[in-house]
Amino acid sequence: SVARKNKIPHQRCILPRGGQDGAAIQKSGIGARAAAVVCGTRYIHTVTESVDKNDLQATIDLLAAWLTHLV
Repeated sequence: SVARKNKIPHQRCILPRGGQDGAAIQKSGIGARAAAVVCGTRYIHTVTESVDKNDLQATIDLLAAWLTHLV
């Protein structure tokens, strides 16, 4: 994976609940693939929602590495 290759800390998971914008295209039946990159969040959808700075930096690093991998 891009994360392993670039030694970026990560966890893989399948979220059993919730939703994101990619779900609509994934369910459209046109063969499109969708994936999400999620930064671990505490107290989601509340006024005290927060993330760890290290998790946020790892998310940024992962997205940058993935974009570089595409070109």
